[in-house]
Amino acid sequence: MTLISCTSNFSYPIVIGDILTSSNEVEKELEIPVFLDGVNSRLSEDQELFPYRLRQKIYIIKDYLVVALAGLEYEMKVFLEELKNNFKYLDLTIENLHSFLKYFDFEEFKDSSALILFAEKKIEGVLIHTLNIGKWRKNNSSLYEEVLACGSGAEYFVKESMFEMNISAEGDHNMLNRAISLNYILLARILVQERVSLETIKKNWGAGFEMIYFNGDKFTKMDDVTYIIWNGKMDLSNGNYEFSPLLIMNFKYHNELLVITSHNGVKLGMYGVLPIYMKKEDFNTNDIPSKPHIDGKRVCSIYITELSNGYTVTPAFFSEKRDDISMVKLNDVGSDDLLLGLLENGMMPDPGPVTVKFDREGRLCIMVNREMENFLMNKMREGLIATYGTKPQSGANI
Repeated sequence: MTLISCTSNFSYPIVIGDILTSSNEVEKELEIPVFLDGVNSRLSEDQELFPYRLRQKIYIIKDYLVVALAGLEYEMKVFLEELKNNFKYLDLTIENLHSFLKYFDFEEFKDSSALILFAEKKIEGVLIHTLNIGKWRKNNSSLYEEVLACGSGAEYFVKESMFEMNISAEGDHNMLNRAISLNYILLARILVQERVSLETIKKNWGAGFEMIYFNGDKFTKMDDVTYIIWNGKMDLSNGNYEFSPLLIMNFKYHNELLVITSHNGVKLGMYGVLPIYMKKEDFNTNDIPSKPHIDGKRVCSIYITELSNGYTVTPAFFSEKRDDISMVKLNDVGSDDLLLGLLENGMMPDPGPVTVKFDREGRLCIMVNREMENFLMNKMREGLIATYGTKPQSGANI
C-alpha cells in the first residue's frame, strides 16, 4: 500500500511518494530507516499486510512529465513501462497523453492508481495539467492550497495537511522555497509519528518519502535532504530548554538508486531504494556509495518537545546553506559515535543554519548556527508560552 500526494503551493505543484511496499506474507523482518531495526515483529499478528521492501513510486519520465503510482507493484510496473515506451518517440503533448490513457488497457491497472503531471509550455508561461486515475482524496488547506492524495496513507496525509503547524521556514520570500519547506515540515511530522507509534507502518505506508517539484523550467527530484528529529523538554515558566538529537536521516540519489543513511547516535544504517522496474541483479554496483553520506545542504529539523504542563508539541523548520555562519556547541547524547561540535568561520566551506557531516574519524557532527538557534528558540518560547501558558494541563499533541 502507499501514499501518493500532490500539493499545489503558491501554484507550485509538489508530488510526494512513500517508499514502502507490502505483502500478505511475512518473509523476513524489514528494517526501516526511522528505526534502524526490523518492524514486522512489532506489528499485530492479525495484520492483513506486512512491510515487504522499499521501492520508489514517483518518476520523472521527461523534463515536463511526471507519474506517481500506487497499488499493486506488477500493475504499477506495466503502466510505467508503457508510458515510458509511448513517449520515447511520440511528441509530448496533452493530446497524446489523453490518447495514451484512452487506449491503455485498464484491466491491467484495476487495483492501482496513478497521478500524471504534464508541464505544457505556452507563450504566456507554463500550464500544469494534472491527470489522476483511481480513487483520490481531495481537500483544500490554508497552508497547502489544493491537496490530492491516494492510498492507505491518504486520509492521514490530508488530515495532517489541515493542521496549523508552528513553523519557521527559510526562504519565505521565495514562493518555491516556501512551498518546498512547508512540504518537508509536513513530512517531518509524519516521520515523528512513525518513529513514536509506527502509525504509518501499521497502515502499510511510509518508511521514507521522495519529492518532485517543478522549478519553473522542469521537474526535479529533491536530492540530498537531511531530517533531524530532536527530543527534549521546555519549561514554560522560564523558557529553559534542553534538546538532543534522536535520529538523523539523509536521502540522496546515486544515479537511479536512492540511498537513505540513518544514524541514531549509536547505530548507523544505509538503505538502498530501487525503482520498481529494476532488479537487484541488474543494478550497477558502482553506484553504491562506499562510505555513509550525510552532508546537510538541506536540513529539516523537528523538535519533539515535552512541555512542563504535560503537552508534547513538534515545532519545526527547514533550512539551506548560506555564507558567514558561526556555530554553537549542543548537548551531547552520550555516544562517541555522535559528535555535536563547535566550528568557527572558515573551517568548513559554506556552512548553513544547520550543518550535518561525518568528520575524519567517522563521527557524525551536527552544527547549529548560533544566531539561528537563538532566533528559533526565542520564537518557540514565545509561541509555546502564548499558546499553552504555564498552567498545568494534561494531554498530548504530537
